[in-house]
Amino acid sequence: MAYNIVSGRSGSLPFLESWVWGDAIVATEAEICEEARKVRRLQVVVDLVMSTLRQTDMPIEEASEMVAATRRYALQLFPDKAHTFDLIYRPRFQRVLSEKYKII
Repeated sequence: MAYNIVSGRSGSLPFLESWVWGDAIVATEAEICEEARKVRRLQVVVDLVMSTLRQTDMPIEEASEMVAATRRYALQLFPDKAHTFDLIYRPRFQRVLSEKYKII
């Protein structure tokens, strides 16, 4: 059974042991599961923050701090992925903030 990145479930993958293929290092099953767990956790946090921003009346300063805290949390999970966060999540947060607070 192969690893399912969406559900986070996997079967036995005896062929997935740390090994090098060309210049790439292939991850172990445990590393893949840990990465998927962190991705799911970040998705839940981002979804909760987005819902909170949309549904509550809070000052823009507090909303901006929630976004900044979410970014810090993402960087704790994925330390060298600030650029990735900025590409994927920053536009989503900016759209919610601009719609809610009528900022350009």
